[in-house]
Amino acid sequence: MNKSNQEILKDIEQKMIANLLLTKGIINKMKSFNDKYSKKYVESGAAE
Repeated sequence: MNKSNQEILKDIEQKMIANLLLTKGIINKMKSFNDKYSKKYVESGAAE
């Protein structure tokens, strides 16, 4: 385990990017889920 700082930083960077993409995917899923259900909610007249 004798990695250079450069290699360590590169690993961290790749992990951060992977986490960002994962988070973005989850947020988008939640958004589309919300959109779907809020539309149904409004159409059913429950919002009034």
